[in-house]
Amino acid sequence: MENEIEKNNVLNFIKDILNDSLAKKLIENSHLTKIQVETLLIHFLIDVYSDEKTSYDLKGRLRTIIDGRKLGRNYLNKKTSGVSRGAFRRVLNQAARNVTRSIYTLILLGYLGLLETPSLQPFIELSNLIKEYYDTVKDTTQGSEELYNQKLKILYTQIESLVEKYTELLLVKRKY
Repeated sequence: MENEIEKNNVLNFIKDILNDSLAKKLIENSHLTKIQVETLLIHFLIDVYSDEKTSYDLKGRLRTIIDGRKLGRNYLNKKTSGVSRGAFRRVLNQAARNVTRSIYTLILLGYLGLLETPSLQPFIELSNLIKEYYDTVKDTTQGSEELYNQKLKILYTQIESLVEKYTELLLVKRKY
């Protein structure tokens, strides 16, 4: 990435997401580890904001910067330690495999008649609503971390409730 400001903005964005209490709860209940989510975010966001493809070597060094182990202006320096390009690619492949398996699980449940594929729409809508609500919470609670955390707890409780409700509706026992 040529533009240092854009790179720092992307890194700060990823760091904010990984430190966000709602994201932490969602990651905790997903098939992805925090490191896998971080790796996916780096892989996709760095390339999106770059005019050229970024090497896995650099992406590996960026991962340690976000994690807080290596901060400073030297993150492009080859001497900066971090995860190797091979380690970065392995974690990226693990994350991709977990995402793929999650998709296959949904397809399998639909194929077996345990989950109707059109019924996935509520989850997509829920995801969009969460994003909108989260953005509103973030905008309306600026300056009050306590209020922000309270609203996020309420949001996460609502998410848990809706996911349980949708799952019950989707996995209803059917008479054959």
